[in-house]
Amino acid sequence: KLIRERAVGKVINLVRKIKLTKNKIEGSTGLAHTRWATHGVPSNKNAHPHISKNSISVVHNGIIENYIALKALQTDQGYKFSSETDSSMSQNMSSMVDQNASDINYFSIPDIDLKDYVIDIDRITRSIETIKSSGFSDKHNMYKQLLSDHNNTIGYLVKEFEMKKSAQEYAHSYETKSGNLNTSKIWSYKLNDDIFKRKSVSPEGKNHGMVMMVDWSGSMHGMIYKTVVQTIVLATFCQRVGIPFDVYNFSDQNTSLDGRYGEKRLYAERDNPSLAGKTFIGSGVRLHHMLTSNMKKSEFQKACNNYLFIAWMMENAWGYCRDSDTNDVDLTLGGTPLNHSLIILDKVIDVFKKKHNVEKMNFIVLTDGSAGDSLEYWSEGGSSNYNRSVGSGWSSRREGLSVIKHERSNKTFVLKTGKRDQDKTTQNATEFLVTMMKEIHDAKSVGFFIADRNYELNHAIRDYVFRNKDGWIASNDVSKQRSIARKQGYLSAPDCGYDDYYVVDMRTQNEQDELAVDTDMTKAKIAKQFSKFQSKKKTSRQLLNKFVDIVK
Repeated sequence: KLIRERAVGKVINLVRKIKLTKNKIEGSTGLAHTRWATHGVPSNKNAHPHISKNSISVVHNGIIENYIALKALQTDQGYKFSSETDSSMSQNMSSMVDQNASDINYFSIPDIDLKDYVIDIDRITRSIETIKSSGFSDKHNMYKQLLSDHNNTIGYLVKEFEMKKSAQEYAHSYETKSGNLNTSKIWSYKLNDDIFKRKSVSPEGKNHGMVMMVDWSGSMHGMIYKTVVQTIVLATFCQRVGIPFDVYNFSDQNTSLDGRYGEKRLYAERDNPSLAGKTFIGSGVRLHHMLTSNMKKSEFQKACNNYLFIAWMMENAWGYCRDSDTNDVDLTLGGTPLNHSLIILDKVIDVFKKKHNVEKMNFIVLTDGSAGDSLEYWSEGGSSNYNRSVGSGWSSRREGLSVIKHERSNKTFVLKTGKRDQDKTTQNATEFLVTMMKEIHDAKSVGFFIADRNYELNHAIRDYVFRNKDGWIASNDVSKQRSIARKQGYLSAPDCGYDDYYVVDMRTQNEQDELAVDTDMTKAKIAKQFSKFQSKKKTSRQLLNKFVDIVK
């Protein structure tokens, strides 16, 4: 049984209160505490100790930095707060822990040096130029054709962005007194004291910024070229409206850079006791820096040509793109190290924001499936070190709790895994990392699942569109969603960690934005063709409109 008495002010106030109380305070263990109010006003209900369910009592010094996020989590789970302090949240956290559950994982995400995990544009360019020397000269200048095919789309994006940006700035404008007398109103000063001139003030638009990361995995083989085309379209849009941007591919094919079979670096980390309890990045995982807004116009065009060329090679002659004596970067398609790549991207965004003084940050991830990795960390130090992983595959459906410190920001986050249909607060590793990055960088995020076959679309529908359901999804429900995707070109998938997540059927992206009219057509056929064209045009621009809404 817990008996508690609290008082505001000096300790003598508590002594007097205890002497006057009707409840006799006695027992074998006592706990007393004095402290200043850190959250909420000084009051009885905010004073320590705090009690949860009459079974846990807490006092502590200092503050819980992320108490707002944790309090929101507990409120969603039905916990009541009797005080405004972070301590009340702390003892609720204790009561949330299932005593029969497995141990809580405690580990951290350390800061990293991007030189170790990003292959810069110059090095990528040299590798692609080496591959170009093998031939395929008719594929060396593909960007010009892309602009010809997609100029209407890029123009539409630019127009919509400028219109919506102007409308937003106008909505945020306000009137202010200028301090100058309006002589035309002096006559009315006895009736109206508003005789100062007014001027409309439009706050300057915030600096935008965008980082895109493209999946360079083997399963993208049949649609990598289309994906790169769409990526370059978005990059060209950013260039035209003056939004700073960077584009990366993520890959795990660069094992030679980590020593023999990629083992050298990981063995060195494994044997380092200071890395115990810290996440690590898998062998060969690198971001390939493909495009940037820092380039001059001619450099950007060259980089786009190289990007299109290497994407075409992946679908037609990928064997030329392996690392060799003359090319130390392996540009072939590999696995899907999405989670490890997001850890690298987290640092990339941090550097990018500071470099460009970005206030409205957006990051975009284009992939064709779930991560092939997890959140992995060294669990012990020295030669006995071994790694543990959380939040991937079926392990993300097992009930578990991980407390993860992000060392660079000094913030702590909680990853809760389990069955989503039973607990909406559970996440897998990718959802957790995206959510964490959004908070740390105050950023918006967009995810694209790229599919061009029915089985890929079915997989995406079951895993993402029906994310909040567990167990097998009925074929009828999947078929209905597949029909919607074919009709409008994409599906929206909520609750995947991103602000917006889209499943895109790439087979619907083949339609050219041109009206096909034959001179032999009758008026009725022309009218029918025009109606069909307008419908396709409207559908193809729905996703573009959503994209503009996000980045404006």
